[in-house]
Amino acid sequence: MVSRSARDADVVARYGGDEIVVILADSTKEMAMVVADRILRKVRLHEFRYRKEKASVTVSIGISNMTGEMPVSPEELLGLADAALYTAKEAGKKSVHIA
Repeated sequence: MVSRSARDADVVARYGGDEIVVILADSTKEMAMVVADRILRKVRLHEFRYRKEKASVTVSIGISNMTGEMPVSPEELLGLADAALYTAKEAGKKSVHIA
């Protein structure tokens, strides 16, 4: 579901226990928000089932961005996204926060 929300040039990978990283090549924060909104919408509309019962699934998304004016290391970029993710989680399920 997440990989279908990204483009062919993007990278989608599992990170940690229940976290997924999406690396968007040559994208702005605004473009990342479009992808984040698409993911939220697809999860909201999808009917998840576990042992024949409907399962409730929510998504929180953290976004970070690197520009030529503000280069950061991959570790710093991931750390910023992770911090934004936890801010989104604290704000409530189904939310997006940009670092």
